[in-house]
Amino acid sequence: MLTRSALSLKTPEGTGMQRKVPQSAQIIALTVLLIAIGSLVAPATISTTAVLSMLPFAAILALASLGQHLIIQQRGLDLSVAGCISLIAVLVTIGPGPGADGWSVLLYVILSLCAGLAIGAANGLVITFLRVPPLVTTIAMNSILIGLALVLSGGRPTAADQKLVAVSFGATLGAPNTIWILALAAAAMIFIMSSTVIGRRFIAVAVNDRAAHAIGVNVSRYRIATYMVAGLCYAVAAIVLAGYLSLPGIFVGNSYMLATVAAYVIAGNDVAGGRRGSFLATVVGALFLTYLDQFLLALNFTRSSQLILQAVIVLAGVGIPVLIKMASVMKGAAR
Repeated sequence: MLTRSALSLKTPEGTGMQRKVPQSAQIIALTVLLIAIGSLVAPATISTTAVLSMLPFAAILALASLGQHLIIQQRGLDLSVAGCISLIAVLVTIGPGPGADGWSVLLYVILSLCAGLAIGAANGLVITFLRVPPLVTTIAMNSILIGLALVLSGGRPTAADQKLVAVSFGATLGAPNTIWILALAAAAMIFIMSSTVIGRRFIAVAVNDRAAHAIGVNVSRYRIATYMVAGLCYAVAAIVLAGYLSLPGIFVGNSYMLATVAAYVIAGNDVAGGRRGSFLATVVGALFLTYLDQFLLALNFTRSSQLILQAVIVLAGVGIPVLIKMASVMKGAAR
């Protein structure tokens, strides 16, 4: 049976509660600084209209990034996120048909969520039992999903049902519904990871899968479940995105492949996985990237410039820790 003491022995030092400065505080400070600069250089980016139009997109990116967070923490990488979001957006829009009643829309929302779980399960099974590397598996899955989206849609986008649009555009207690959906998802993940046996076992598998197996954790089950929950996160993001855009494109998920990784990296999480990560930091990282996109657009930067900047963030997140480690080794050798 997995105990708290067993986990504490396997958790690397300097992670979790041992951080002197909370990880989320770092990205929050960086986001506040960016918004402060934006307020001076491009004041229109912090207007009420601009903020209300930005928050839903930040919430959608954060939802998808939470799924990517789970995968990377388990030492994987999910490049099927683009295809998953694109396919689910197609499913939830073409299914109900024009003039569908509320129950029909709800049925296709549930079927779309199940499709996300199934996609994640397929990824997890191939990676776990066939031993195909996550990168290869998810790239192949992404191609399959994009192909299915093209077949089902006939290459033509379909408008979302107005009931789904109303939910995505709506607000509750003054806050967009997308924010409430994100808050529920993030709160559930934080609670499960910090306060339940399931969460402690998940961390044990991420930190040292052999040690977790030795103390009775079904490592394969947890890895497959990780991909399934990630698929569910992508499905929720896709459903909300389809409703918010009203007429989502066939390749609407493409922009989320790199962005979800960038949100995880800029939040200060370990890109190699295996350590405790901060879901809150990842959510704020998504907000940072979304505001950065809006800020760059206000400065007349092109979409290509935004993509290049996201790539630089990912490369820096991977490269800087390696350079620091190399410098530390060289310094030790010099002694």
